[in-house]
Amino acid sequence: MVRKRRATLRDRLAATVWFDVVGIALVLATVVYTPLLYAWTHDVDVWQGWVIDIVGLTLPLVLLGAWLLAAHFGNVAEELAARRRRAEHDARAAELARATAWCTPDLFAAAVDRAIAALPADYVRELETRNVGITTDDIDAERPYALGLYRRFPDRAEIVLFRITIALYARSPAYLDAQVADTLLHEVGHAFGMTEADLNRYSIGNQPVDGAIRVRSLDDRAS
Repeated sequence: MVRKRRATLRDRLAATVWFDVVGIALVLATVVYTPLLYAWTHDVDVWQGWVIDIVGLTLPLVLLGAWLLAAHFGNVAEELAARRRRAEHDARAAELARATAWCTPDLFAAAVDRAIAALPADYVRELETRNVGITTDDIDAERPYALGLYRRFPDRAEIVLFRITIALYARSPAYLDAQVADTLLHEVGHAFGMTEADLNRYSIGNQPVDGAIRVRSLDDRAS
């Protein structure tokens, strides 16, 4: 078992947010010295030796209390942030598990095959001319939210469609084909030289602009 190193005073001072300490110290000083302020505003002589001694004794305590409170609030904030990250991680893991369960490799492969079969013939010819293959994977570890990816190599290129992330967005088998088709068209756009800004002018962009042009779905029939 690895024991966690206990923070030293130097570590705590280095981690201190002094702006917070000053703010808390002002609040504490206001509370502690309110009676003296009240007396002074009512023409009571508070500049006596014993009063100054009390202020001199309590001021370090006020500053120490402000530092301890700032450290405490900082620890609470860090703990809340850590809990939020854990909750987000657990929620993400649960979503991934559900998507993996219902979107099996065979179900996904069939949806991809249907999307490829529905591509216009000139798109297919252009992909073949550019030596662009279409393949699948579960998820991209480096880009865990990516639905698809267009990759270029010295002698070829490929479009990768990610099963689990596409399933996350589809949420159910009823919308799987539509999500696969949109993702495929998006990556085909990249294969044909379109940038993200170009694609965002259409409904298949990652962040379509207002009034984006709707791209005819692959399961639509040309009129």
